[in-house]
Parts: sequence; structure tokens; C-alpha cells
Amino acid sequence: NDAWRQRQLDVYGEVLSAVYRLSDRLFDQTTRRVGPLAAPHRWDRSLALAPATRQFLVGLADIAARRWAEKDHGIWEVRGEPQHFVYSKLMCWVALDRAVAMAGRLDATDRVEAWTRAGDQIHLADGTYDANGWGFAVNVSGTAAHCIKLYGSPAAIIDANSLTGWDGLTLNGASYWTFEGFTITDALRAVIAFGASHDYFHNLQIHHTGQAGIELKTSSTHNVIEASTIWDTGVAVAVWGEGIYIGTADIGGSDHCDSNAVVGNTMGPNVRAEHIDVKPGSDYGLIRDNAFDGTGEVEQLDNVNSWVSIDGNGWLVQHNSGHNVIRYGMKVEAPGTANLFTNNLIDETAGGDPQKYGFRIEAAAVGNILLCDNQVINAAAFRDDGLACQPTASSPKP
Repeated sequence: NDAWRQRQLDVYGEVLSAVYRLSDRLFDQTTRRVGPLAAPHRWDRSLALAPATRQFLVGLADIAARRWAEKDHGIWEVRGEPQHFVYSKLMCWVALDRAVAMAGRLDATDRVEAWTRAGDQIHLADGTYDANGWGFAVNVSGTAAHCIKLYGSPAAIIDANSLTGWDGLTLNGASYWTFEGFTITDALRAVIAFGASHDYFHNLQIHHTGQAGIELKTSSTHNVIEASTIWDTGVAVAVWGEGIYIGTADIGGSDHCDSNAVVGNTMGPNVRAEHIDVKPGSDYGLIRDNAFDGTGEVEQLDNVNSWVSIDGNGWLVQHNSGHNVIRYGMKVEAPGTANLFTNNLIDETAGGDPQKYGFRIEAAAVGNILLCDNQVINAAAFRDDGLACQPTASSPKP
């Protein structure tokens, strides 16, 4: 098998992860019975890991720390030149994470600082990371003190090769991560997070997705999506082609994706559904300094008809701007309440269409505040009779 000549960096994580899972047995210094026919009181303490084995495991972690950024042939044993594989880099991180957790048992507490520094960052070199129709998953978390960073330039491209089957990047409870700078394309959804919190999505390039660009679901909280560019979503299913989707529809507001922030992003053209869609139960978030281009949005009556749609409570929507309104710039639907809109600019570029409006707040969505510093150009300000702006207001809960 030609693979014996290959470099496969994931193996360090595989070995150290296995040792970690069995650590209570492998490092147990208590006595053990020897052999099925041994005398009842005959015991042997030699079965715990020997010092040489511990040194070997420490060496594996040191190699993972030193070589994680190199190219390899990956778990798939590809023929040809080595490449950068996300799986290999993540498994090197696993190696370091498990080594840190076992540092005391490995007699290697002096290595912890070096291991944690190396494991905190994963750099994606320029190139296409082909997921072969499967996508990539993140199943481990950092901590508040040691966040994990996956970063690259826009020329580092995660390509899921499936607009209908697989997501580009799936976070399964993965918290305290930074995802920065790279591109995700050709995926069902570029990013989907389940129960992920305290993650930072910064300066990502997201385009050509079958459905939404980014989805935060299953009580994903305290995440920030900032300075990213999202366009050409909903290629396969336009009505589910939101730029950013927060929460879950049709479960009675029980998905509490609270305290998320969407700041300074550029969305459109061809974001085919809402640019930002906040569902019931997802409360107390921030939408600020975003730029929307409604060109290519596909209207669905009483469904997709605005850039921003909020059904949650207590959101601050501030200093956003956009042009090309499909029907409304921003709207609130019941049960949304206590949402504050201030200093937003909505420009219906074409102008003159009496059926286009800056804002709509449903009659059943009570307690929302629309300040008079919002500007609407070339369209009617309000969809609802009797709706008027307010000169001052108290901010909702941060």
C-alpha cells in the first residue's frame, strides 16, 4: 500500500484521543489481577503506562504543535502532492487538546503553554478545500480563556460541492471559536450552528448557497456575525435563501437564540429571501451598521417581502442602510415586541412604487418603537395606517 510513505497528520489526534478515552485505565496506578488462572491475591502494577510510553505520547503532541500547518495526504490517503486538509488540522488540534487535558498524567505540565498556543489557531492556506459533497463539522469547543481560531484569506475556499445535500460548516455545540477571512461556497447552507455560543464570524465571504447563508439554531447564543459579505443565496430554494437566519420557525418560540449580534455586514445582491430573519423566541440581539441590496430578492406574499424581519423581542436595529426594496425595508411580525429601530436609511432606488414601504409593524406586534431619525427615500415610510415615529425612546434590554 503506497500510503505507508505518506504524511497523515490526523494520526496524532487519533492516538491521543484514544489514550484520553481510556486514560482512567491506562494511567491507573492501582494493582491489577494478572491472568485468568492467577492466584486470587497475585497482582501486578506494571500494566500502567511506562515512562517511555508517556514520553512517546508527549512527543506526538509536540509534533502536532510543530507540524499542524503543513500539507499532508489526509485520512483519505490521496495520491499526488500533499494538500491542506481541514480534517488533518482539526485532528492536530484534538491531539493538543487531549494532551493538555492529560498533561499531569503525562508528567508534561511544562508543555501546556506551548500546546495551548499552537492549538488556538488553525490557518487555512489559499486553495480549495473540497468537501466532496459532505461538508465539514466542528464538534469541540474552546474556552473563554482559550478560544480557537480558524482563519484564512478569501482565496482559502471551503467548497461543499452540494447545493441540496450538505452544509459547508456545521457547528455541533462548538463554542468559543473565531472563523475569519475565508470563503464558503457551493453548500446547502454555508454555516449552520446548533447550540453554539460565543462564536465570532468575521470577514467571511459566503455565496452560492442552496438555502441560507448562516443559520443559528437550537439556543445558539452570544454569537457575533461581523464584516462579512453574503450574496447569491437560495439558489436551490429561494424562499429559504436568507442571508442570516436566527432561531427556528413553527415551534412556538421555544428556540431561544438570544443575545446574538449582526454588525457591519454587506448582504446582496441575490439574497433571495430576507437578509436577516429573526424567529419567535430569539430575543435581545443587535442589528447594526449593515448594508442591504435587495436586488434579486424573490417576493413570497405574506412571507418573503423585506430585508429585515423580526418576530423576536428586544432587538436594537440601528444605523443600517440599503436600497432596492422588494416590498418593505424592515418589518416586525407578532409576537415581536419591544424592538427599537433608530437611524436606519431605506432607499427605494427605483422610486415611485406606491406599494413599497420603509417599515411595517403588524397591528398584533405591540410595544415596538420606531424613532423619527429613521429615513425613507423614494417610498412611503409606513405600511400601516396610524403608525407614526417617536421622537425619543428607552432602549430595550441589552
